[in-house]
Amino acid sequence: MSGISIVRRLFPFTVPFTDMTVPFGAGILFFPLTFFIQDVTTEVYGFSRARHMVWLAIIMIIFYIFYTQIALHLPSGTDAIYKNNESFSVVFDTIPRQFVALIVSLLTGMLINDFFISKSKIIFGGQYLWARILGSTMVGEAVLQVVGGVIGFSDTLDFYTQLLPNMLLAYGYKILWNAATVPIIYLVSSYLKRKEGIDTFDYNVNYNPFKVSVTS
Repeated sequence: MSGISIVRRLFPFTVPFTDMTVPFGAGILFFPLTFFIQDVTTEVYGFSRARHMVWLAIIMIIFYIFYTQIALHLPSGTDAIYKNNESFSVVFDTIPRQFVALIVSLLTGMLINDFFISKSKIIFGGQYLWARILGSTMVGEAVLQVVGGVIGFSDTLDFYTQLLPNMLLAYGYKILWNAATVPIIYLVSSYLKRKEGIDTFDYNVNYNPFKVSVTS
């Protein structure tokens, strides 16, 4: 929710060792945390729990959008105390578009990431967590970045000179973030497996993204 509120806060980022400056969105800075949480959840509790979390996030975001849009359309006065209302409109008017971008990208990139972790865990017998995390993130983030970027910014950024470099830079940033947090994912996942006595293998799971019931 914080990400879609400030995703349009762009700042110029100069690519190291080049003269290229790319518009970069502040909403991306901490977004990789969502993949961190999903990676741990899928590894320990399985795909069904991770899918459940995605749908809970969507429900919360829908309420957030509903709330902000009501606030924006409340009547405004002409006195000095109401002068900042226009600023709220500038910030929050774009949220419905970002909402669509986020929902579509969550239902594609995030669940694809979880699917790859789930399936590769069975294939490799629970081994090579670092490779499974990096591989799933590379695929999931690629889908999420393309879908979210095109829907969210195609109205303001030129595709070839601004949007495409933005998506490539954001993708590289997220992959580096994910690689840096692999040791932490190892520690958290191992702790939860020992603490709760669970290590889920999704042998008979239904990967339908719209199936939201969770078995005990």
